[in-house]
Parts: sequence; structure tokens; C-alpha cells
Amino acid sequence: MIPIGEDGGKPMGLKSSSAATAVDQGRGNLLKYLCCSGLIALVPIAIVNCYVFLVYSSLIDQEAVLYSLHSASLGANISTRDCDLSKGKWIPDAAPPLYTNETCRYIQGHQNCLKNGRPDRGFLAWRWRPDECDLPRFDPALFLRAMRNKRMIFFGDSIARNHMQSLLCAISQVEEPRNLYRDPIDKDVIWLLPSFNFTLAIFWSPFLVKHEQRSSNGSTIMHIHLDTPEEIWMSRLHEFHAIVLSSGPWFFKPSVYYRGGSIVGCHHCGDESIPPLSFIDAYRMALGGVLDSIAARDGYAGTTFLRTFSAEHFENGEWWNGGTCNRTEPFRNQSAVELPWMASEMRRIQVEEFDRAAAKNPSRSKLKLVDVSYSAYLRPDGHPGVFRSSRTLTPDGSAVQSDCLHWCLPGPIDMWNEILLKTLLAREP
Repeated sequence: MIPIGEDGGKPMGLKSSSAATAVDQGRGNLLKYLCCSGLIALVPIAIVNCYVFLVYSSLIDQEAVLYSLHSASLGANISTRDCDLSKGKWIPDAAPPLYTNETCRYIQGHQNCLKNGRPDRGFLAWRWRPDECDLPRFDPALFLRAMRNKRMIFFGDSIARNHMQSLLCAISQVEEPRNLYRDPIDKDVIWLLPSFNFTLAIFWSPFLVKHEQRSSNGSTIMHIHLDTPEEIWMSRLHEFHAIVLSSGPWFFKPSVYYRGGSIVGCHHCGDESIPPLSFIDAYRMALGGVLDSIAARDGYAGTTFLRTFSAEHFENGEWWNGGTCNRTEPFRNQSAVELPWMASEMRRIQVEEFDRAAAKNPSRSKLKLVDVSYSAYLRPDGHPGVFRSSRTLTPDGSAVQSDCLHWCLPGPIDMWNEILLKTLLAREP
């Protein structure tokens, strides 16, 4: 792993990506000097430069206000104050997506639905409208200005990677990212947008806690240490200004659970000598411990975004026995649709642990919820289905496997960036 240094997000040992970046850094240092210097000869210059600096520093706040005003105008007379972005409906929208498979080259093959032959385009013609307000379209330039000289990283599973690539595609329409690091299996990746000195990264950590995979009697069992955040990301936490956590689906796997180094239970592990422990309870222990560890971590004062559970949409089976997701539009009568039990339980745990951690550690670290569970579940039409980069057969060879968990790019997942940006710009109470 290439370590990220302290020079605005670049890996240690790498030279500056451009002269512009070096000039920006030098100019910033000069401004600080002029503003703080007590040398009489430089006072007039310092005053002018400090004024410019303060004007520039207030730019993002002004844009945030304009963003809120834009939201209010779209929402007619509905107030945007304390708006619940998680409840609403998908409405028809004729505006084109921010990017396509032809304008973004960072789409993973399995999610590149248009390139892989998906014939319909109707799934791109919807936008999310919360009940209490409206949600402005994602503005990649505004996002990049808000994140200038900062580093954001996604920690989690393949849905985290799916979301990160959606964000990467959106901001690549403003500036082409430069790849700084990619591991051999494409699970840990770091990008830099030089003009904004913004670093975007993802580290693979599907449980967010320490785990290992073992084989026993022909079966694969996960061994999960519920009270030990995974070192690969916890040790790097101080290097980032914002993190986005994504987890959940991997906890469905047969597992043995540990706390304090000792076995405390298992889920479908096949060992009757180990007491059962539901994956729901195990997930609560793991997520709660992770949030507490982040809040207590010395050197980290950034913003933590917890993204809620995104349900699958398999019908007539599951991924291994021919389950499909062939719908081409959102669920009808959306107001009557409820989350299925599994998704509802996972989201409930996330919200409860979020509220507990926020109340327990209000001043240690900013913690924000990106609640996409309900809006995502209303979009059974947004998945690749059989339009993946490879046509893999089910284990019994009876059908082509469908992907009804991940999201097409472009697609409904792009709306998550709208919630992320609005949450990012929200003023602290």
C-alpha cells in the first residue's frame, strides 16, 4: 500500500502532479505568512491578501446558501429546513444523466449496463423528490470546491466501490482524475484531481472489522472479530477529512464471531458446540464498536458519513438459482411500498447505532447519516441483471446469473451523491 502523505493528499515519495498544484500550495503558505507577519513594511500587502483570502474562504458558504435557495425554489413552498431526504418518491425527469459510459471510463465492467447491451434507457429518466423538500441535482464543480485540499475515502464492500465509482464518474466531468495507486486486484484504489488537490479513495473492508476466511468440511466460514476495527483503514483514519462507511451484506455469510479474542457465537457455522448468534446482533456489535472507535481515534477530526443498507431485488429466485431483476421502471404506488424485513432490520440497526454514537460523542467527530434504504428499494429497475461484462451461469447451469444487488452506472445510485453533497453542505446545528 502506498502511504498517503501530508502534502495535500499525495502519496509519500511522489512528485507534485503539476506546477499549478505547487503554485497553489506556495500561494497558500505566502498568504498565511502575510496575514500573520508583524513586519510593518508588509502590513498593507498583508491586509489586501487577507481580504482576498477571507473572501475566497467564504465562497463555499455562499454557494451553500445558494444551493439551499435553489432547493427551496424547486420545492415550491415546502421548507427545506430539517428535511428528511430518505422519504419521498421517484418522479419522471427528462434531464440526461451527468455522465454516460462514453464520457466516463471508470465504470467497472459488471456495472457498465449500457455498454453490456442493456436495451432500455427509461431507468435513467427519474429523479428523487423527498416529501418535505426538493433535492438539487448533484453539482460536481460545487462538490470539488467544497472538498478542495481534502481527502475522502470509502471504506466497505462492493456497494461502497459502486458508489465511489458513481462519484468518480460525476466529478470526472469537471476534471480527469489521475490514478495514484491501485492494488493488483483493484480493491484499494486512490485517485487525485490535481486542480482541486482532492483525493478520492476506496479501501476494501466488507465487515469494517477484522476477519479471515477459513474452509471447513468443504464450506467457507468467516471468522469475525466484532470488537476489532480492521487495521487497514483504522490505521489510516487520520489521513482523511471525510470517510464514507458501507457495510451489511457480508454479515449474511456463515460466520464464527469473536469478542476479546474468544468465540461468542456463530451464524450457520455448522458447529453445534458454538452457541448461535444472529447476524443481526453481530452486526450491531460490529458497527457500534466501529463508530465508537472512530470517535475516540486520536488525530481524526473529520466527518464520518454512514450510508444505510441497500436492498437487493431478486425475483423468482436468488443469484445462485436463476433469480432475476427484469423491471424497467420504479415500483408503482410507491407510497404503499415498504422495506422488506431484512433491509428494514439492517437499516434500523444502522440508524440506532448512529443515534447512539452521535449522542455519546457529540464533540469528538462529525457524524452524518446518508439514508438511502427506502429510495434505493423503490428502484428494482436499476440493477445490471444479466447485462454484466460476463455471462456467468448459475451453479446448476440452468440460467445466466443476474446481478440484482449492485447498480448500473449511470443509474439510480447517482442520486446518493445528491444526498451526500446536501449532507456535506448542511450547517452544523
